[in-house]
Amino acid sequence: MEGAGSWTHPQGTIDRCASIPTSNAKVHRSDLQDVDRTTIGVIPVTTPARAVIDAASVLDLARLCELVDAGLTAGKPTRQALELAVARVARRPGRKGIPRLRTALEVWAPGIVHDSVAEARLFRLLEAWRFPLPIALHVIRDAGGHAVCETDAAWPASRVALDYDSARYHGPRRWKRDEQRHAAAEARRSPA
Repeated sequence: MEGAGSWTHPQGTIDRCASIPTSNAKVHRSDLQDVDRTTIGVIPVTTPARAVIDAASVLDLARLCELVDAGLTAGKPTRQALELAVARVARRPGRKGIPRLRTALEVWAPGIVHDSVAEARLFRLLEAWRFPLPIALHVIRDAGGHAVCETDAAWPASRVALDYDSARYHGPRRWKRDEQRHAAAEARRSPA
C-alpha cells in the first residue's frame, strides 16, 4: 500500500544484502537484525513488531491506527516488543513512518490495556475531541469493596463510566446480563 493506502503491489522487507528476483511485489531493503526475524513454518518472515514498523512507512495514519489497535489488542505484537523494535530502527536517520507510528501508539500509554479495536478507537476519538482521557478497564466496586463490573472507560472522580457494547461481544444473548451489570454500576453512581 502506498501513502494514502491505495493498493499497488504486495510489499515485503528483505535484508539489505539479500537478493530476491521479483516483479510482482514492491521490495523494501533494510538492515534486519536476528531479533526482527522469525519463521512461519519454513517461511522466513519479520516479527509482528517489525511488520508493523514496516507498514508504518506505507500506511496513512488511520490505517496504521487500525493495524496497531488490532495487533496490540490481540497481543501480537506486545507494546513492549513494538517499542523495542522502534528503538532499534529509529537509530537510522530518515526511517519513514516512525513519527506516525508513535502517534498511533499514544492511546496505548504504558498501563493502558484495551479489550477491542473499537475501544482503542473510542480512546482516539475522546483524545481528538479533547476530552480528558479516562481510565481504561476501570472496576466499579460495591460498598463492601467487591467488584460490581468493569467498564471500558471511566472518570472516577466525576463518577462517570462508559461501556462500548459491540455486537460482537454484547449481542442479544448477553443483553440480560449486560443490563444487570449496568444497573449494578448505576446503583453505585449515586452516593449511598
